Amino acid sequence: SLYPVQVLVNDLTTGRAPGGSTSWLLTVEEVTRFGAEMDLLWQRCQEALSVAIVRNARYMNWRYVECPDVAYRLLVARRRLSGSLEGAAVLRLGWGDRPIACLVDWLVPAAATSAAKALLARCEEVARDAGMTELQAWFPPYAWSYRFLVERAYRPESTIYHLVGLSTSPELSVEWARERW
Repeated sequence: SLYPVQVLVNDLTTGRAPGGSTSWLLTVEEVTRFGAEMDLLWQRCQEALSVAIVRNARYMNWRYVECPDVAYRLLVARRRLSGSLEGAAVLRLGWGDRPIACLVDWLVPAAATSAAKALLARCEEVARDAGMTELQAWFPPYAWSYRFLVERAYRPESTIYHLVGLSTSPELSVEWARERW
C-alpha cells in the first residue's frame, strides 16, 4: 500500500459563496472535446508531476468524451486575449444514485492560481445547477491541488481505499512511487 486515500469534500448546500474569483483576463467555458491546446497545457503541467498518466488531448478525449457509459462535463479556463488554455477540469455529475459531483480530472499549473479559482468556481456552479449536494475530489496531501482545495474550505475525509502499487521494474521501487505518486 502506498498510502490511504482521502477525499476532499465541499458541501454545495450551505449557500457559501462560490470558491473562486472572476478575472477579466480569464474566461471559463464548457467544451465538447479537448483540442491541440490540451497538449500544450499538459506540457506545462507534466514537469510538476513525477508520476502521472499522460493527459494530452488524445488521452483526455478517449477517457472522457468517448466513454460510452458516463457523460462527463469538460471545462476549460482560457486567457481572454490570447485564448491560451490555462486549465482544464472534468466533472462527473452523480455518483451511483447519489447527488455527488466528482472532480475526476484537474490539470492546472500550480502558478495559475487565478485560473484555478475561476475553474473551481465554475465547477461548483455547474454541480449546483445540476442539483448536486456536494463536490468531491481526490488528491494526495502533498499535491498543490490538495492544499488549494483545503484553503477553499474543502474538508478532508477518510475513505476505505488505499492506493496500492506493484513495481515490475528494478529501477522503480514502491518507496520511490510512494513519494511521487
